Amino acid sequence: MPRSRLQHHPRCGYGGDERDAKLWEIVENLHRAELSALERSEHVAEWMRLTEQKQEEVSRQVAAKASGRPEGGARAAAREIGVDDRAARRAAQVDSLSDAAKAVAREVGLDDNQSALLAAAAEKDSEAQAEKLREIKRRKEEREIIRKAGDAIVSHDANDEAAAD
Repeated sequence: MPRSRLQHHPRCGYGGDERDAKLWEIVENLHRAELSALERSEHVAEWMRLTEQKQEEVSRQVAAKASGRPEGGARAAAREIGVDDRAARRAAQVDSLSDAAKAVAREVGLDDNQSALLAAAAEKDSEAQAEKLREIKRRKEEREIIRKAGDAIVSHDANDEAAAD
């Protein structure tokens, strides 16, 4: 995070508002290595929402706006917390999952699988999102069973060859 932003944090004596405190909390959480893809996406999406709210307030307060297109939430997130535009858009997609689908993702262990989360987010409704996650989990388990069976066959063949020598 840029040093100048740290100097304006409420805990650093600036006396900012609740939104500033929430932004600081998000930054602290994003720097934790143990966040799942789902948790990281939720934090980045929340950062974008709060940043956009702040920009809207500033735009209403400033009589003469700067020329050019204003920086959007995804671009501001990229600049302020080191997330590129594409990653910010993906985070917003993942965050758009229903609460029920997010719970299923955690339940089946796909909360750290961004591809699975994005696939589920592309579904129309909460039930379809949850079912997509369950389907991905089933396919993943099936591939693991096939991989283990293949490993067992290779191991068995190797043992047979060693015994023949």
